[in-house]
Amino acid sequence: MKQKLLSTVMALLLFVLGGCSESSLNPSDWGKTEKGAAIGGVSGAVLGGAIGSETGSTAGGALIGGAAGALGGGLIGRELEDQDEEIDEIRRRERARYRDYD
Repeated sequence: MKQKLLSTVMALLLFVLGGCSESSLNPSDWGKTEKGAAIGGVSGAVLGGAIGSETGSTAGGALIGGAAGALGGGLIGRELEDQDEEIDEIRRRERARYRDYD
């Protein structure tokens, strides 16, 4: 059972890391999407492991919690990046508008 779980976790890790192939492995180069996914994944794994330990399935809880946390954190990070892009666009338009008055 442990071997099957370990194989599943490794396959999932490879799948997730493969999806981040455009990202740097250096966290200081990460955008909000990558940071959100990492923070959500770790937090979800810890919480899922704690909840899973109460039901006798610590590894399963950690796996499910980590996946759900990474997905949620990535979605929130992407939304924050979209907001930043929208704010930058508004600022560009405002600067151009004031330049036209000169």
